Amino acid sequence: MYLEESFRRAIGLGLNGDGLTVPEIACHLKIYEHTVRATLRRWEKIGLGGLWEAPGRGGKRKWSLEDIHAIEQWLGEEGSYTSRQLEEPLAVERGISLSSKQVSRILKKKDYAWKRLRHKPPIPKSRSFTDAKRADWLMLCQLANDGLICLKYLDESGFERTSSLNYTYSKRGQQKSIYQARRRGRRISVLGFWEPQHSFEYGAVVGGFNSERYLQLLESQANLAQQRLEQIGKITVIIQDGASFHRSKKVQQYWQRWQQQGLYIFFLPPYSPQMNRIEDEWLHLKRDELCSQIFEDEYELALALIHPIQNRADKSNYSVERFIFNHV
Repeated sequence: MYLEESFRRAIGLGLNGDGLTVPEIACHLKIYEHTVRATLRRWEKIGLGGLWEAPGRGGKRKWSLEDIHAIEQWLGEEGSYTSRQLEEPLAVERGISLSSKQVSRILKKKDYAWKRLRHKPPIPKSRSFTDAKRADWLMLCQLANDGLICLKYLDESGFERTSSLNYTYSKRGQQKSIYQARRRGRRISVLGFWEPQHSFEYGAVVGGFNSERYLQLLESQANLAQQRLEQIGKITVIIQDGASFHRSKKVQQYWQRWQQQGLYIFFLPPYSPQMNRIEDEWLHLKRDELCSQIFEDEYELALALIHPIQNRADKSNYSVERFIFNHV
């Protein structure tokens, strides 16, 4: 156990008075022998004052605890500060001059680390509306868990021919690399319907989705919903965000007929991806299946998408069906 220095010196003097030698005292207190001898010399020279620390000889620190509290308050606000960006407010508002290296050392001592910022969705304009929609969503989830309805999650995700680079294992001192594609090309968009632990249905197109392609997929889901309603009496609810082609005037003309077929649409509140469980499927596809891969063309990328989607289904024992679009 580490003792306060003045207390340690007093114990050392007491042990010396009891007849212990310098090596024995050093061993007992777990300190160096020259430290024991220095303590004895200070006792002989200045007496009781030799127990206490002498005033420091280095430069005095320029900052105070209030300055650190001000830095912590700035860092707690929205936005980002580098150690260099903290120099100016310290000089202007606190009247102290510290270099960026000094600021960095102070922050490390206060248990701050340089980390990557994470993006989060904007704050919703109407908190009460979001809370009400979340309550409805939780009720739908409970009904689905009880087997009373069929609940599916719909979302679109884009896949590039050049996947984002990721970390990999490599020998120390060596740098692994992959070649870039000759041209960027167009992305592959996938619109999927995810019924957790039951099925994953999707359609893929080059480019993006529009109302016509969306309607083809929803018409197929409406037909399945009608069969389900007639056979087992369950309605189907599709959870989706409020993308423009989800709410177009042309699409709205189908809503009433879809409900008659047993298909209902539940729109999520803005900026609430955490309620759309298909987001996890896109994350795993991009991070675990397609990361750090380069594809020569859109056709090769489309083929590469089919395998990991089927692979995830085989591992988790649910069905997969790919929708083939009519010419639009």
